Amino acid sequence: MKLSYWLEFILIKLFECFFSIFPSRVVEWLGFKLGTFIWIFFPYRLNVAFNNLNIVFPKKSRIEKLKILHNTYKHFGYMISTYFIANRKYMRQKILNTETNAEKLFNKELVNKKGIILSGLHFSLWETYINYLNIKQFKFSGLYKPMKNKITDKYFIDHRHKFGDNLKHINIKDKSNNYEKELRENRILAIAVDQNAHKNGTKVSFLGKEASIPKGVAVLHIRTNSPIYLGAYIMKNMKYHLIIKKVNVPEYNEINNESINSIMSKVLKEYEEIVKTYPEQYLWFHKLWGKPKQKIKRTIKEILKY
Repeated sequence: MKLSYWLEFILIKLFECFFSIFPSRVVEWLGFKLGTFIWIFFPYRLNVAFNNLNIVFPKKSRIEKLKILHNTYKHFGYMISTYFIANRKYMRQKILNTETNAEKLFNKELVNKKGIILSGLHFSLWETYINYLNIKQFKFSGLYKPMKNKITDKYFIDHRHKFGDNLKHINIKDKSNNYEKELRENRILAIAVDQNAHKNGTKVSFLGKEASIPKGVAVLHIRTNSPIYLGAYIMKNMKYHLIIKKVNVPEYNEINNESINSIMSKVLKEYEEIVKTYPEQYLWFHKLWGKPKQKIKRTIKEILKY
């Protein structure tokens, strides 16, 4: 085992011990401060994020984009801090109080015994989203890429299982037949759709620019006729909301580039309004459109004011 893997794991445990000291509301406050600390001193992938905002919001001023980014760091600072205390009574109650029509829609759909293909973005509180599905007793499976660091990978998996055993982790390297099996068992299959799939994806317009998007959601839908839903777990005024919506796509009998592209274009289009409405809650740090062409230099005023 590499020394760097152990150091990574130790750092995570130190974060866990630190946040465990404080009351829940203080941890929430510390999360926002953690985000500001990172924004000032260690702005992770700032160039990538700013370049992405230039693509999506070309008419916004530099100041507006910097404000969005600062709030993005704060939001994910909140996500990091509350992750470690998610199993507390206070946090569980916040999850149970989530405003959503998910239970009604999912239960009505699952009566058809076809399962549900639940598309998702790296958006807002996706780990809390997982906890919500677990607590609500939905049988669901998530496609994921195992981390190289096995001890850290096990830590995150074990953490999710604190909320129940309803979640199954499905390795993205497994054969697609295994994905279909999850749907045949009438489970909810969660698949992220905003990763850069490079040469293996289908090119669709997303937020104003062409991106290579994974094909999985479309292929599974055509093979199984399982319904496609979008889901976005967001935070408004410190309260949790889960947006759930069925994505109606054209019917196709053949799996080809045209049918795949048509379905994935429709799915991504449905997400655009959500991302643009809550831009500070989207993970702008992904290289969805490749590496940035230029570096951003911030002044002291920009760092401290915006």
